[in-house]
Amino acid sequence: MSDEIDYYNDDENENHNETPNINFNNDLNYQVSSDLYYDTNDILESTNPISYNIVHLNELSSVRNNLIEEYIDQTCVERDEAITALIHYKWNLDKINDDWYNDVEGNRKNFGIDQDQNSLKELAKERVKINSNYCLICYSSVDNKNKTDCSALKCNHVFCIDCWKDFINIKLDDYFCCLYSTCPQKGCNLKIPESLFIKCLKNEKINNERYEKIVLRNFTENNINIKWCPKDCGRCSRTDAHANQEIICGCKNVYCFNCLQEGHSKLLKIF
Repeated sequence: MSDEIDYYNDDENENHNETPNINFNNDLNYQVSSDLYYDTNDILESTNPISYNIVHLNELSSVRNNLIEEYIDQTCVERDEAITALIHYKWNLDKINDDWYNDVEGNRKNFGIDQDQNSLKELAKERVKINSNYCLICYSSVDNKNKTDCSALKCNHVFCIDCWKDFINIKLDDYFCCLYSTCPQKGCNLKIPESLFIKCLKNEKINNERYEKIVLRNFTENNINIKWCPKDCGRCSRTDAHANQEIICGCKNVYCFNCLQEGHSKLLKIF
């Protein structure tokens, strides 16, 4: 997929959950659709039913939200915490049973959901004096009691809203590190939650759109169950069966989910 994401019109979600009907002709080729044909030799090599679905760009947010809700249901954590954990796990729900429950407290600290003791020691070494009545960046006075002009994470490092906005906007320039950004206070390891990004960018249309693209790119490019169509048509495929799963995209491109090259069953396109 290219760096820039274009938006496409809504189309019906395309699901493939069973082997297509096969009608053999005199040449021993069988027809899958009006313009797609298989070599019959390949049907003997793959008897597994097709199990994938095509997801359009404008459906990805819904797919992502469903995965987040599933994580919340299984772990009973808050939404921001679920997102931070899923980013760390590369959106693999299997990691819940494989890793999360083995050391919940340790994972929360390692992922930047809760304060890490090593970070607290670093702060103590530098003798950082936290005054909640002043922004720790610009030192302007803030109303920390009502929090109308400032914000702080669980670490209680207080920054005015303007400094938060400036800090977050700078982070948008680095796609790879943006979603791993931590509290501006030196030595603090707490991850900046998605809700704070949204809060600071809600009135900035261009930067808000940049953030939305970063969020979706992280979800798709780090998710082992999702791959973009090599034709860059704005569609991606989603499947749990990775090995040599052949994908027939809505744009009629045929490719292998595993390697993103031409489908290995030598599907011919004659349109």
